[in-house]
Amino acid sequence: MIQRVRVFKNFKEAEKAEIQDGISMTPNQRLKIAHSLRVRIFGRSAVDIRSYHKAVGRLKDLDDLDHLTAAAERQKAEKRSR
Repeated sequence: MIQRVRVFKNFKEAEKAEIQDGISMTPNQRLKIAHSLRVRIFGRSAVDIRSYHKAVGRLKDLDDLDHLTAAAERQKAEKRSR
């Protein structure tokens, strides 16, 4: 990531430029910045939470969905039997 310094006449111009820089960033640039901040704060040995949720959380979500679907079907069956 290339760091650059720009000087503006006032705070309003600087704020507009910062917003435009944020808008013009590509998704890969955003990911690189997020990764560098994570490494700076938590170190290189930190676990990437996103991959954990993709691997583990997804199965739990499917189990929850099955449980909710079964509960809804039981309620429908109880209403029909009354």
